Amino acid sequence: MFRPGTKKTFISLLLILLLAGVILFVIRFNKRNSSVVETLLPEIHVLRADIIGISEEEINLRVKVSLENLMPIGVLIDSIAYIILIEDKQIAQSMYPKKIDIDANGKSSIELPVSLAYKKLGGLFERLHDAGKDSAQMRMNILIYSSLIPRDSAWIYIKLTIPVLVLPTVHLEHLKITNLNSSGATLNVSMKVVNENTMRFAFHDSKYKIIFEDHKAIEGAIPQIIELPAKDSAVVTIPLDLDFKQIGQTLADYIRKGKDMTYDVTITTRPVTNIETLKDSDIILHAAGKLETIKDAADKK
Repeated sequence: MFRPGTKKTFISLLLILLLAGVILFVIRFNKRNSSVVETLLPEIHVLRADIIGISEEEINLRVKVSLENLMPIGVLIDSIAYIILIEDKQIAQSMYPKKIDIDANGKSSIELPVSLAYKKLGGLFERLHDAGKDSAQMRMNILIYSSLIPRDSAWIYIKLTIPVLVLPTVHLEHLKITNLNSSGATLNVSMKVVNENTMRFAFHDSKYKIIFEDHKAIEGAIPQIIELPAKDSAVVTIPLDLDFKQIGQTLADYIRKGKDMTYDVTITTRPVTNIETLKDSDIILHAAGKLETIKDAADKK
């Protein structure tokens, strides 16, 4: 139970705190020159944006943002929806479904995954590349869902710059048989990697997976750094030692007779770069085709 004097003091303190909160709200409202809804919204700042993976289908990014609550009361955000636009073209939309509880005058950081499908881009990167641009503006339209904020009115817009990249292409130049005997063969797979970008690239920690015909995949690592000059190409040689007992009769016959073979090759690699957004990305290069020179190579062994 409160004593009479204590109760009055407690109520007075509550009124003072409430008044202080109202005054602070009005001050921030005026400073931000915003609507009431905008004043209730947390400020969002992009801390960093990293490209974590590039393949022939899509580019995957991870955007880390900070949410700052400028109000003297805590805010509970139920979820966040966001739309991705590049050069004003809508590319993707997604949602962050987790609740975010931000203390009064507090901060919280989250990571928003962004997937940019090349089909949705519709050749946009290629057109920007042809126009000589090495970067593009990405905009995120973010809608915050919270019981404190009227529905569909809590939009926040942020912009960031991302590099314009044309994925290097790869194909097998030829397959030369350097050694052939009754038990197996040594092959040199010559692979060409083409860089259409106006910046040089170097790749390390490269791993390959090659499928000849319908045989199971042959996997291994490329020890050297792959250097790709701007608007140029590089040839990488991958030596393969094959045991006919392990690779199967059909593939062994193809190699013995020097027949043309279909191939499917996937290279997973990482760039050596000073571009912050690319440093930790996995790049996947893929190609499929037919080796038409294997018969000549077999004849010259």
